[in-house]
Amino acid sequence: MSEEILRALTQLFAIVTKQDGGVSENERAYVLRFFQQELPLNAINEYIALYDEYSEYNKQNPAEVGIPKVPSVKDSLRTLGICRKINKTLTQKQKVIVLLKLLELAGSDKHFSTQRMEIINTVATVFNISAEEYKLLETFIAAEEISSLNNPNLLIANIQSSSHSENLRHEHLHLEGHLVFLRVQSVDIYFVKYLGDQSNMLNGFLMQPNRVYLFSHGASIKTQPGDSIYYSDLVANFNHEIRTSKLSF
Repeated sequence: MSEEILRALTQLFAIVTKQDGGVSENERAYVLRFFQQELPLNAINEYIALYDEYSEYNKQNPAEVGIPKVPSVKDSLRTLGICRKINKTLTQKQKVIVLLKLLELAGSDKHFSTQRMEIINTVATVFNISAEEYKLLETFIAAEEISSLNNPNLLIANIQSSSHSENLRHEHLHLEGHLVFLRVQSVDIYFVKYLGDQSNMLNGFLMQPNRVYLFSHGASIKTQPGDSIYYSDLVANFNHEIRTSKLSF
């Protein structure tokens, strides 16, 4: 990401988390992990300091964290201004990723308050993300049990022989827990998260439970029991017309 977009995203992170009395430790830890993934080591401290300044982290009263408050007009206007500023710079795929990161930030402390969601909904509106896809992203992020999932743009991979819902896509794997895949159809982009306790590898790196990952072209997941699922398998499952018979040697 460019410096302009990272600074804008830092401000959006701060505006979301300063609602309801201020930033929780889980939310700040999420922001720090994001910077560690996106920035060189020598820039992380600069950006976390910017986040602390924008969110007023060092000024907040710990006793007020989590207390519902109405978003200020100033915060709402700042959100509109930031989004409009970067709206023409980002591709639509990047806008979806930014929105998902904001939802995941709110979900890092299971704090989907009205105040936080109003700010995030403003971002979705300015980014021209449909209400249906916004709701799908929110459902995907918030889900801790697969029983709450029921959408043809979601796929569950697990040891079960079939899905619990006719609308939900399913892939059989030797896997305890559940891999949950999301397709954002408008931009043809995929995300995945794992609900469970096993150690699974995404592109050679350990997947953290309930953390969302981009599942891009060429990606693969190897489960602890030894099964694998590839990007091509996922695309074929969402697009039955291009499915072909698997080769067996």
